Amino acid sequence: MRQEIDFLARELAAAAGLGGRNRKAGSYAERARVNVTRAIGATLRRIRTADASLARHLALRIKTGNFCVYRPEA
Repeated sequence: MRQEIDFLARELAAAAGLGGRNRKAGSYAERARVNVTRAIGATLRRIRTADASLARHLALRIKTGNFCVYRPEA
């Protein structure tokens, strides 16, 4: 019984933040959105070293947020 109580106490402590407050975990969608935005930014930086004009064009045309969109010139 003591082992089970100790196990439960460790699990509960791991689930709580500082001072016993609930931890806030980002949603899967939000984490994916942030990771995609970072990946696009990193890719644009790499493109900039090879072709500044193309990087500028893409930076102006690619929009990130809830959706990622490429909007070509009108």
